[in-house]
Amino acid sequence: MKRALALAALVPALVPALAAAHPKGFHKRDVTTVTAKSVEVLVTLDIDSGKRCSLLRTAADADRDGKLSPDELKALKERLAKLAVRPLKVEIAGYPVVFREEESKLDARGDIRASDSALSVAVLAKADLPHAATPGMTLTLADESPDQSHIAVEVFQRSAADAGAEAPVRQELHPGEEVKARLGRLLDILPK
Repeated sequence: MKRALALAALVPALVPALAAAHPKGFHKRDVTTVTAKSVEVLVTLDIDSGKRCSLLRTAADADRDGKLSPDELKALKERLAKLAVRPLKVEIAGYPVVFREEESKLDARGDIRASDSALSVAVLAKADLPHAATPGMTLTLADESPDQSHIAVEVFQRSAADAGAEAPVRQELHPGEEVKARLGRLLDILPK
């Protein structure tokens, strides 16, 4: 989990690079790690500064004082976390994976005003599989960005054969598409 949240800390540094390759708006990324017994997805959603952020921040400012209190920031984080993970769908061998939110983090870029400054949210979702995933099964991932832009998707699996990582699947996911990854021999848990 610390590894996943460390990745989330890198997200704000990646925003300028993503912005150059994508029009202003939402930038979403799903990083999925599969073991024989669980699936973790780190979903990050960056929202460029502008009208969208102004509307989100203003709506979160419940007392209309122009500043976001800790409770208002918490409510904004929860709202953005739901926006980020709601459309995420993962299946293994055709069976849906049901996630629970392990942790989420909001980055208001140091600006706690009801302004138009950029926002980012990172959500770590995890699911324990009812039955171990076996070699040859297919993981299918579908997701949507709030503005229907592409999503950067990475799928990692931990191999039991050499206790190392299988080659990850890296793909841009466009609206209506799915990412598929054939599973190999997996470790039961992630190494620490």
